[in-house]
Amino acid sequence: MEILQRLVDIIISPFKDPAMLWEVLPLVITVLIIVLYFGRYKNEQLGWNSALTNSLVLLYVGTNLLYYLYLNDSLSIFSEYTLVAIAVALVGLSLAFLNYHHILPKKISFGIASVLPINFLAFLSIVFVHGHLKLDLSSLFAAIILFVIIFSIVKLVQSREEEAIDDIGEVIKI
Repeated sequence: MEILQRLVDIIISPFKDPAMLWEVLPLVITVLIIVLYFGRYKNEQLGWNSALTNSLVLLYVGTNLLYYLYLNDSLSIFSEYTLVAIAVALVGLSLAFLNYHHILPKKISFGIASVLPINFLAFLSIVFVHGHLKLDLSSLFAAIILFVIIFSIVKLVQSREEEAIDDIGEVIKI
């Protein structure tokens, strides 16, 4: 029951705080556009440059969260929210380094640094820090459940998206 409450908290939190909504809305819109794009162009793949750029989103979100905490006199090395912001920035920086140097296998890097996991992590960090949500096992399980739900919806939308057709009536293969 507590997991369900955390799931609801994560989902409705941005609607309680207009400032938070302005931060998560671009993430949601980006995911929607990219989901539709890759549904339409099914043979297109993420590139190293996109994986690198997506990774930098986390660096931006992490530093922006630190700035938010600073402005609200909540920046403290002992605060769990400061640690979340730092962790998100470091994950972004680490992924950017790995993607810049092509260290991980392409399939792993592109999976980790695709728009859905990156923007979902960014969304969660914003919701937890701005909303001062509890960081516990119930929240972790709620986040995992929400990711699985969103991932399933994304795959369903992509499977229903009509493939792009070129001007001579053939499916475009990129």
